[in-house]
Amino acid sequence: MGAVCTWVMMRAAQSGWADFNALQAEQLVNLRIKDGQAMDGMLLARAQALLETAVAWNPGNGSAHENLVVVHRMALLLPDIGFAERDQHVNAALTHALKAAVLRPTSGYAYSLVALAKQTRGQRDSVFRQALSQAARFGPWEPGVQKNIIDAGSQGWEALDEPGREVVRLTIVRTQEAYPDDARTFLLARRWTLPNCTELRIPVAGICPGKAGTSSELQSRN
Repeated sequence: MGAVCTWVMMRAAQSGWADFNALQAEQLVNLRIKDGQAMDGMLLARAQALLETAVAWNPGNGSAHENLVVVHRMALLLPDIGFAERDQHVNAALTHALKAAVLRPTSGYAYSLVALAKQTRGQRDSVFRQALSQAARFGPWEPGVQKNIIDAGSQGWEALDEPGREVVRLTIVRTQEAYPDDARTFLLARRWTLPNCTELRIPVAGICPGKAGTSSELQSRN
């Protein structure tokens, strides 16, 4: 019994230390975002190190894996990033996204990160399409999930079958229903990466004219 108690206490301590490091990394990045400051290599490297410590102490920390995807994707936006370094960040983002989806199989956000990572890797395969579908299934009304689906789905549009394209269409409709002002700003900023209006076949504020319907109406028409 004593050995069991010791093991439980040790695991609790490891999990607590992992959570502490993950929280530090999240606060580090969020504070910079809140202050409207640009990310720099040193900050992202610090956040990455904290999150990697969290994962080392608790490999089952799904949140840490998700945040590592975000950090690696942010690193891709740094100026003067070399090809080899970019490749490392892309591969790491995909590895952690897939791990997060395994650890959190009902997380729409985790699946949306898989879709983004696969798209960035140029792998618009069955895993990419399934990730889009699962993201919409488990997080249809989550703003972060919606944005990731629209970004990944728009950029990978040519590789999507019709059911996959419907996932993107429905997500755009839901986004405009739930957050009309934010959706307009978000979609206008991506007007050059969105599919053309003929292929979208839905109204998009400021981009594709027409009377907007609801997501239930769109589903009933298909």
